[in-house]
Amino acid sequence: MRTAMVLEEFGTNRFFSHALRSDPMAIEETVDRLRWRLTEERRRDAQDVLPLGNKPDPLDELVFIILTTMTQYGPMGVFDDLKRRFPTWDGLLRRGAEADLREIIAVCGLVNQKAPQLIAIAEKLQADFGSVSLSSLHVMPDDQAEAYLLSLPRVGKKVARCVLMYSLSRDVLPVDAHVL
Repeated sequence: MRTAMVLEEFGTNRFFSHALRSDPMAIEETVDRLRWRLTEERRRDAQDVLPLGNKPDPLDELVFIILTTMTQYGPMGVFDDLKRRFPTWDGLLRRGAEADLREIIAVCGLVNQKAPQLIAIAEKLQADFGSVSLSSLHVMPDDQAEAYLLSLPRVGKKVARCVLMYSLSRDVLPVDAHVL
């Protein structure tokens, strides 16, 4: 939210508007200031829910993106219900979790694919890291973090890059077949 305010401020700022019309050095300085302000705002916003409903925690974001895949129903309420039922993602590993998961996410569609996928992801994370978490991605370089995300069950390049961009503030561009 604050990032949008920074963009709005610079978009209506007389200096910024004037600089675009005249001095190339002023443009460069203004862009540098804008870039710094946006970086600062992004850092401060990291603990807030992002404007599109995206999540600062990479595993929350992965689950959120999976819920949004191939659906016309907004996943916000579903994600919130899921977090109430499973306050930690370790809960996906308990006996009977898949039935609860199916019940909650059914409204998003493709429940026969999404529920087993989320359970399989939780199992792989537990096996790889000893907990159901993607916090290890924070210290990985972009290429390693993306490769790990792509190793998760049914996670493709677009979903992996959404997690990298929204939750880890990495400079990647998620692209799918619709823009090619």
